[in-house]
Amino acid sequence: MTGAFVIARHEVAERWRLWPLALGLGWLPLLPARLVGDDGVVTSASLYGLMCASWIAAIAIGMSLIGRPLHDGQLAFYFARPIRGAAIAGGKLLGGVIVVAGIELVLCAPVAAHFGSLSCVALAMVPAALCFGMGLAAGVLVRSRSRWFLADAVGLGGFALELRWITALDVYERDDRVWYALIAAGIAALFAAALTSVAVGRTDRERAHAALSLTLWPILIAASAVIAVAALA
Repeated sequence: MTGAFVIARHEVAERWRLWPLALGLGWLPLLPARLVGDDGVVTSASLYGLMCASWIAAIAIGMSLIGRPLHDGQLAFYFARPIRGAAIAGGKLLGGVIVVAGIELVLCAPVAAHFGSLSCVALAMVPAALCFGMGLAAGVLVRSRSRWFLADAVGLGGFALELRWITALDVYERDDRVWYALIAAGIAALFAAALTSVAVGRTDRERAHAALSLTLWPILIAASAVIAVAALA
């Protein structure tokens, strides 16, 4: 467990340049109001823009967290030490979550506080987590060049058909919490797949891809089916 926290701290410290950049961008929309003394020049569009920027940052952070060191051979540095694969995976994921949550807060909180709607920052953490998870998966897949892309195509196709089935059954009309549950299941599946890709795949790119695919799609498809059936019951 100590190893996981050391790795998490390293991941946070490695991205220290993001903090002053996010802080500057977060306060930038408020500068005109301070200069001219008119709060009306700050629009809600600036808040939405900052949220979108934080989600893009979450994808980029996710892609750099596992995929880049895996394909560049940098994960071998951790596995050469007496640290379990699960601790390495957990530490990197924890560090990434801290960075993503911190960037979201620093970017959006100043303008959100200006509008008196800090609760929207908390709500924006959900898509940020989803974007971070997608970045984790994409980072492993994008340079993999392995035969497991066929499994990803089958899994994605199956999941798309399942979503179409859920939509056709008007499950959303019965209970709007279904889509919230699906988003939560997606985040959990992406995080679990990323952890497995490191813990099982270690430094082997093809094995990491296989571990990710064999974790992500079964969990996502099974969880979606369970949620839809529960909503129909």
